[in-house]
Amino acid sequence: MERHCRPHRAIATSPVWIEDAQVFPNVTDKKTLIKVRIGNITGRPGSGLDSRRGNQKVDWDEKGAQIELETVLPNDAQAWDEFHPNLQHLTSN
Repeated sequence: MERHCRPHRAIATSPVWIEDAQVFPNVTDKKTLIKVRIGNITGRPGSGLDSRRGNQKVDWDEKGAQIELETVLPNDAQAWDEFHPNLQHLTSN
């Protein structure tokens, strides 16, 4: 009896990545608080640069890190409601 095996697919990922990002709006002050969890499978601490904060250094330990960022919304940003579902766009990488 002949056996057929399906080939396995491997997907390459970065050893340090954004595990989770949550955005909390402050409509009154036109700001957002962004809570980011960084994953790390290298087993070693490291660091990178946060270009949104003027290339400020961001450190993580051998397991990753949790950081908080604050962003200011544009003056013309409109709030979301059920009648006017305005969206704001945020890019992270």
